[in-house]
Amino acid sequence: MNHNDANTTIAELLSYLRKFLAEREWEKYHNLKDVAESICIEAAELLQLFQWIRSQESVRFKHDQSRIQRVREELAEFLFV
Repeated sequence: MNHNDANTTIAELLSYLRKFLAEREWEKYHNLKDVAESICIEAAELLQLFQWIRSQESVRFKHDQSRIQRVREELAEFLFV
């Protein structure tokens, strides 16, 4: 599946996510308590990438492909909660 910001609808993304969850049988974990916990955990993992650096240093992330990739991976995990 080839998605990009220019041509992917929210309905398509939701369909993709539902399929992703069903293939892994993760629906059973999607109750309010577990989803709230998972959101907090994944958000904390994203924040760890920026821990102990100054705000000015975070601007340089966009020039470091390995850091950008780590941010993308954490965001992807957050979106699949």
